[in-house]
Amino acid sequence: MRGPAGKHLWFLLHVGCQYVGISLFVAGFVIAYVKLDNGGVVVGGKAGSAHAPIGIAVMAAAGAQMVVGHVRLDPTHRRRWLWNLVHHNLGRCTVLLAWANVYIGERAGMGGLGQGRG
Repeated sequence: MRGPAGKHLWFLLHVGCQYVGISLFVAGFVIAYVKLDNGGVVVGGKAGSAHAPIGIAVMAAAGAQMVVGHVRLDPTHRRRWLWNLVHHNLGRCTVLLAWANVYIGERAGMGGLGQGRG
C-alpha cells in the first residue's frame, strides 16, 4: 500500500516511530543530565559508572542512525546492499545496547549489580 509521495505505508510508519522515539530519547537524556546530576558523585558502583558512558554511546549511535537514514540510497542503486547492511545492523546494535543500558541503569539504581529488589 502506497501513501504520500509514493512511499510505502510501512516506511512512513517506520520514520514516524523513529522521530517519536528519538524525541522521547532526547527528552529522557536531558532530564537525566539535569535532574540526576549528583555533583560528579557516581551512584550504583560499577554499574553506575558504566551507565552514563553507555548512554552517551547509545545517543551517538542513534544520531548516526538518523544521519544514515537521511542519506539513504535509491532502492535501485548498485550499493544499496551496503547501505542496508549498515542501517539494519547499526539499528540492531543500538537497540541491543540501549536495552542493556536500561538493565544496567535499573541495577545501578538499586545499588549495583547482583543486588535484588526488596
